[in-house]
Amino acid sequence: MNAKEMEQKMGIPKDIGSYIFDTYAQTISAKSGSTNKFHYSRNKKMQDKLICHIIVLMLIIRDYQLDVKWLINALKLDLPKLSSYLRLASCFPEKKKKIAVDGEEEPTEGKGDWSLNKSGSLMVYLKAPMRLQNKGKKRAKR
Repeated sequence: MNAKEMEQKMGIPKDIGSYIFDTYAQTISAKSGSTNKFHYSRNKKMQDKLICHIIVLMLIIRDYQLDVKWLINALKLDLPKLSSYLRLASCFPEKKKKIAVDGEEEPTEGKGDWSLNKSGSLMVYLKAPMRLQNKGKKRAKR
């Protein structure tokens, strides 16, 4: 499907469709005998970029917290794979709280648990500031 077909079949404006294709796919010239001159393909890098942008958009929409089961269902990813994308976007599970003797809630020790509960949910939140991948590397001086 190209941007013109997206406009006709889905009602998405052509300029938006073109932007989506240019940002998240690469054009590949078609083989001889094909009716189209080119088609779009997504490589691993483009797919990772798209998933990270979906996560960030969902966080913005949902006030920086989201239920992972929505992403698992929509993107058809398993939790271990999705958790690596969530960590890239600095999303972490909520820490479980324990009830102290005096009745007040206290956070538990250690990091949150990356496992789904009985209803298949896992709430994650944005932890600021975001971590950079090149944390230990120094920039080269110019």
